[in-house]
Amino acid sequence: MLSNPYRPSIKQGNAKLRDFHDYFEDLLNPISTPTNDEPADDDLHFESINDSTDDDTLNSPITSEEVLQAKRAQKKEKACGSDGIGPEFYINFCPLLISFLVLLFNTIFHCGKYPSGWSNSLIYPLFKKEGKIWRDLASNYRVIALLNIISKIFSGILNS
Repeated sequence: MLSNPYRPSIKQGNAKLRDFHDYFEDLLNPISTPTNDEPADDDLHFESINDSTDDDTLNSPITSEEVLQAKRAQKKEKACGSDGIGPEFYINFCPLLISFLVLLFNTIFHCGKYPSGWSNSLIYPLFKKEGKIWRDLASNYRVIALLNIISKIFSGILNS
């Protein structure tokens, strides 16, 4: 039997486990059908960006200040992702890691290869209704996805 004080207990082999699986699989992987209002991929045209601009900030190397700013955006006492490293690690040890993180992020940025492990997340269902009477219905849960903090820092740099 799977049990956790923060999640409802679900018995292995029980139909409820299949209900949860099916509900969240449909929720997280919706099937979309194109409508007549949506343009086909062949119909999409984008204007080219003028590459001769003087402002090359988008292609400039990631700096230690950008890493520190993204680190400051991380909140303490938040859950960690699949790597098990919480935000406190980066908050407390960033001065020691800053040169490594700058090198790592610049290498990823210039190579254009995002680490596949950073795309993994832990997905947890959280009960969203009060009382115990409706705990059997998978639709009474919402999901949260816990991402690796290092991927949040890197994404924060790219978004700034």
